[in-house]
Amino acid sequence: MKEYCKVNTINVGFANHSVEGTIYLKGALDTEVLIRKGKLRINILTPSLELTEDLHNGMLNNPDVDNNHHIDWLRFTTYHDLVIPEGKYNTQIKCPYGDTAVGFEVYGFPELLKFYGVIDVQKGYVHIKGELRSEYRSEDCSIPIDILKKFIPKDLLPPRTQYTWNQALQQNPLEVYGLAIGKGVFDAFPEKLLTFKNLEDLWIGGQTQFNVKELPDTLFSLVQLHTIRIYGSSIHQISDKVNQLKNLEELCIESSQLKTIPDSICELPLLSDLSFRYNKLIELPECIGTTPNLKMINIEGNYFKKIPKSITAVPSIKVDRKYQKLFMDTSYRSNNPDPIDESLFDLSYYPEEKIKLKNAIESIPEVTECSDLILDYTTMATYLMPDKEDKNIAVGASKVGGNPDLPKTWEHPKSNKGSLYVFHAQINCEEASSYQKYLPRKGMLYFFVNDEEYAQKPIVLYTENVKDLLRYQYDENTEFTDSNLDNNIREAVRISFKNGISIPIFYNLYNHGSERYPKYADFFEDESNEDIIDDLEYGIESLENVIDSPLSSGDPNIPLHFHSINSHVFTQHESPQELAAARFGGEPSEWIVLLNMESTGEFNFWDAGTLTYCIHKKDLAIKDFSRVFASIESS
Repeated sequence: MKEYCKVNTINVGFANHSVEGTIYLKGALDTEVLIRKGKLRINILTPSLELTEDLHNGMLNNPDVDNNHHIDWLRFTTYHDLVIPEGKYNTQIKCPYGDTAVGFEVYGFPELLKFYGVIDVQKGYVHIKGELRSEYRSEDCSIPIDILKKFIPKDLLPPRTQYTWNQALQQNPLEVYGLAIGKGVFDAFPEKLLTFKNLEDLWIGGQTQFNVKELPDTLFSLVQLHTIRIYGSSIHQISDKVNQLKNLEELCIESSQLKTIPDSICELPLLSDLSFRYNKLIELPECIGTTPNLKMINIEGNYFKKIPKSITAVPSIKVDRKYQKLFMDTSYRSNNPDPIDESLFDLSYYPEEKIKLKNAIESIPEVTECSDLILDYTTMATYLMPDKEDKNIAVGASKVGGNPDLPKTWEHPKSNKGSLYVFHAQINCEEASSYQKYLPRKGMLYFFVNDEEYAQKPIVLYTENVKDLLRYQYDENTEFTDSNLDNNIREAVRISFKNGISIPIFYNLYNHGSERYPKYADFFEDESNEDIIDDLEYGIESLENVIDSPLSSGDPNIPLHFHSINSHVFTQHESPQELAAARFGGEPSEWIVLLNMESTGEFNFWDAGTLTYCIHKKDLAIKDFSRVFASIESS
């Protein structure tokens, strides 16, 4: 039996795609069909395709535009794992399941499609046959689909009822397969749970107070368990008898007190998902990476001193970035061999401003104990001040929005489909040279991005020659990679520059303090400093209100917003520098905000958010703009 993936009778084949630079987790764009926890998972991807009429079957016919489209892939996927009725092979599932149900989805096509047809589930393969129809158009137009894909057959499970604790106690214990304990106080392990001999799925969380320090060995006699999820418990260790759960596929113990993990966990043959987020772990078993079927491990929020290198064999690893260096090389590889000169970015060249800041810190009791921390990580930011009165912006002048002034021999950055990247700003480096010492002394920097939803593909270009520039002309037919900008060209705004100190961001310090401010990592990881950290988060707002800044309006309730360079960007989660380091390597403190775009004027990123370009300081020193990172932060 041969596998195939036919689109309008043409066998386009299967493919796996890299998730690098995308929003997808590792493995999410791999073709696979498998049985997981007795349910069917389908994730089928084609290679990149040129959608000629032979493939789109007239679906994209439009007399006014080019109807050939390039797509990265066509993806057919079960949004959630499918429960097979009666838990038997030789079952046919009709699609779609209903008007509101989420089931077998189609992604990657230029317009929204839905699959109409049948998924034939046989032991060892699925046969998907039907057609794709537009969600928006009613005309008689569709694309035939015919896919056959093999998989390793495993036992299927029929639909199961998930009982609460009180409900389960009223049932025949041998017919309780799913148990969700969301309420109650348990100071000892509930022995009645052991009467559910056929239990497959155990969930404990919600409002439950599970004050049990160790799961008893007897729990591991429930050998039908394929899922254990426990949240907010007092569990501090797992018995080595856990290896008796030969059917266990997911083990999740989060926000608990786990201190050790037994080596025997590595013997579980079907374990694919493992999560120990927010526990007290300082190490993992040396054999963790040899667990036969382990696909994902999440160990964020622990206190590791040691992580075995074998963990790199696990396809998807979620761990605090500061601990990655325990098992892998996280350094940044730049073509610049010289060390970073941090004095270019902090207040070393601004002694008067540093003294003023120190005096301001000493006037606010809540932040006084952290004076050195604030002074060490405060930067001298350069703000882009708008001059809306200048309506005749000269070619080669610094500006945001409008049309870029490019060298005559350059093409406008565009996608492989021919649509243009979104232009944000150009900075004449000579105009900005007297305000900082780290940008090139002359030349022009240009900032582009593929879209303003995820900003996955930024482009920053640099030229030393600003004499032979030509203003690129957009018109009503210009298509951008972000279609929201089509026919909506932003007005150009001339900018000048102004310096102002930028105080570090101290929001969410418990999770991010040691990463953002590594010189004080021990301080942030010492639980006895919690009160000082709380005072710092509270008092920093008072400090911001008393310092002299271009962002000060005179009214603390009306902050001003200007685009900026080398500033600290407010974030509720990872900072732009943390995200950049996670993507390309290095420490977050080695990255600089090359340009932070605020939601102001005609710019609006999500819900009044920011779009930030970051570059490694070593690359900036040698004018290498080939690895710039962009991210969006919004509430």
